[in-house]
Amino acid sequence: MLLAIGLDPKRSIIFHQSDVPAHAELMWILSCQASMGYLGRMTQWKDKSASSGSGGSDNLKLGLFSYPVLQAADILVHRATHVPVGHDQAQHLEFARQIANGFNEAVGKNVLLAPQTLISPAKRVMSLTDPVKKMSKSDPNPKSRILLTDSNEVIRSKIKSAMTDSFDGISYEPERRPGVSNLLDIYYHSGEAIEVDDQVALAHHLEGHSLKALKEEVAMAVINVVGPIRERYESIVHDKATMGSAAEEGAEKAGRSARKALSKVKKAVGLS
Repeated sequence: MLLAIGLDPKRSIIFHQSDVPAHAELMWILSCQASMGYLGRMTQWKDKSASSGSGGSDNLKLGLFSYPVLQAADILVHRATHVPVGHDQAQHLEFARQIANGFNEAVGKNVLLAPQTLISPAKRVMSLTDPVKKMSKSDPNPKSRILLTDSNEVIRSKIKSAMTDSFDGISYEPERRPGVSNLLDIYYHSGEAIEVDDQVALAHHLEGHSLKALKEEVAMAVINVVGPIRERYESIVHDKATMGSAAEEGAEKAGRSARKALSKVKKAVGLS
């Protein structure tokens, strides 16, 4: 999929995380610095704890609790300076910054680089079936999300059935009209909408349109974005040689990069 959306292996290092052991090694070292209190306040852990029933966090797994440490290691092991994320991942980037700065302070030197957060203009895309929740691939309802492999017919069907409301007209009011506002967000960030300054202006431009017409325009905008990606994916996914070559070369480059940073970390804590 990374190749299908346009990443070039000659310019971007694409690899399987499991092919670079330094990620897991750094994760363990950073775990010795990570605060359980901080990890317990991470949104994903709190949400899972709240939804796990009467057992609370007792039934959850250590991997979920410590996962933010692995995410931090993924970034820090390559000394990334900037990381583009959606709004929901900003907390994880802040944790990576916190753990990098804490490690540097503990060893008395600047070994790890604290990354800067780049928030995407489309901060958060909401569920089509429950627009007060983030769109997620783990949602049990497949109609809640758009996949990059969805056919044009499936995309139309999902957006046609998207939850809206019974108010008249089209307006951008995320609190009062989350469903309609979510469709306007998707339309605006698809790049297919008429040139306007923001979603409020887009809603004014669509004044007089029915919600059915809005959904049709949004569906077409999404199809225009997803369609070419899906077609490239379908042609690439069967090309095992190209994918294997990209992954192998990427793992070699990523491994060299990661080993340099890990060596400095090990030296700082007395493991080399």
